[in-house]
Amino acid sequence: MIEEIPQEIQLANFIEGLSLAVDLAEGKPLLHAQNVTILALRVAEKIGFSTEDKDTLYFAGLLHDITITSKDDLCPVCEAVEEYNLSLEVPSLIQADTVIHRSRESWDGSGPNGLQGERIPLASRILSIIMSLDEHGGEKQNFWLWRERASARLKAGSGRRLHS
Repeated sequence: MIEEIPQEIQLANFIEGLSLAVDLAEGKPLLHAQNVTILALRVAEKIGFSTEDKDTLYFAGLLHDITITSKDDLCPVCEAVEEYNLSLEVPSLIQADTVIHRSRESWDGSGPNGLQGERIPLASRILSIIMSLDEHGGEKQNFWLWRERASARLKAGSGRRLHS
């Protein structure tokens, strides 16, 4: 007898597939969203995030290139979700929306909502830094060039866009 796959795993698989489709549609390097997610989760693990906070960061990493301002904005996805009988009422998925939006804030307060410094949630700051590092993921085939450019991007954003 085949066991039914738990709802959480079905949703995670669906979101991973969606993020791959977005990367391809936007011309991003293959597995861009997955790379951002893995790196962000490594940082979160090192600094002791709870399981729930890591789950939220997982969804935020995968969906960071999809702007979601409310559950209604997920409507293009809703039909497919309903077809598979998946629920969007997963707390970590709902909280991921906040993490994604706050990741657009700037350390100096010049972001879209004017949040500044420590008022920007830690998960959002992590996601912002990792997105900056992975911005030119295609350069990773030349590690030294990627490292040099990533370092320059972090220095350029230090104190203004990113934490110094």
